[in-house]
Amino acid sequence: MPVADAVRADRLVWVGSQDDMARAYPRAAASLPYRFAIAAAPLQGRGRCWGALMLLWPASHPADATARERSHIGSAARRIARIVEEAAVPPTAPEHPRLIPVSAAVRPLGGQSPQAALDYVERLPEGALGLDLEGRITFLAASAESLLAVDAARLLGTRPWQSLPWLDDTLVEDHYRTPVISRDPVAFTALRPPDTWLHFRPYPDAGGISVRITRATPPGYDRTVPDRASRSTEPAATSAPQVGRLYQLVHLAAALTETVAVRDVVELIADQVLPAFGADSLVVSAADAGRLKITGHHGYDQQTIERLDGLPLDTDLTPAGQVIAEGIPAFFAGPHEPARRYPRASQISGKQAWAFLPLVVSGRPSWAAASCPTSGLAISAPTSGPC
Repeated sequence: MPVADAVRADRLVWVGSQDDMARAYPRAAASLPYRFAIAAAPLQGRGRCWGALMLLWPASHPADATARERSHIGSAARRIARIVEEAAVPPTAPEHPRLIPVSAAVRPLGGQSPQAALDYVERLPEGALGLDLEGRITFLAASAESLLAVDAARLLGTRPWQSLPWLDDTLVEDHYRTPVISRDPVAFTALRPPDTWLHFRPYPDAGGISVRITRATPPGYDRTVPDRASRSTEPAATSAPQVGRLYQLVHLAAALTETVAVRDVVELIADQVLPAFGADSLVVSAADAGRLKITGHHGYDQQTIERLDGLPLDTDLTPAGQVIAEGIPAFFAGPHEPARRYPRASQISGKQAWAFLPLVVSGRPSWAAASCPTSGLAISAPTSGPC
């Protein structure tokens, strides 16, 4: 974690983007797959380090901290350390964190009536829902109450995924955390049983989240042929597992950093991961003198391995070189997606989709690129040693 590095190295640590987090702290990136910037500064006293100051910014913050910001953060950390050190009784860590609620700025209505604003909301055909930063419903327009088909009294003060069983899904919670942490607007569709599809669009700010709710077109519905409309019987499941699988792949990359040898990597993926993804093959390679060196594989024929072995890192046969250079995962859902930059990628093995995952070894960017076809998974690691 950035905080641990700040304390251990006695320096300010700045992580300005999700890409930077994935490169330097893959496990943290897997646990917090959101866009934000973070700063961690040690609280260094004269004789000891008392802890760290950690600050977070939403996705709108520039990826680089200004010199002024770094100076202010460093001086604030030193002042905190001095206050703690000079205290008559040194503080102890509390059992529970102290939470200070964010006070949203009250905007003047300029002489307008609050009732007029409420009337305006109630006249809108779409539903209006208000959430605080802890996810609790604080406001519910009559149109939203109608769309959700639950009395407002049962919803106010609750979290949507707790009071509405059909929203009790990890994907819905993730769509809530994204605007809270990143301040990014998101959108998703869910099925209100038995057959009503609703579209949710949250809009965040520092004080809470405003959610627009509208009726949605069922997935698979063909507007040009109304009588042939098709509906999925498992709506939420169509998108949730796809997102979950991407998170699984990132967690996999973090787990692979703890393996001992290439053989461990191949056995781990072949035995435990390939069946879960419906995949049947993998390749592990290392970067050696500017070329990809195959160090392990499973499920690929020897002819394909020989074609991959020794390719330059900038080859158009595989995106592995790009992932090696950038250390950022890359995903291709079909054979046509990589065609622009890697026109021959789908020809070399006949696979249908790929995921390329970087590995970080011993705290340095000795990358592993993982390609994951829907019927094949390949892992490549640019280091001269084992992955």
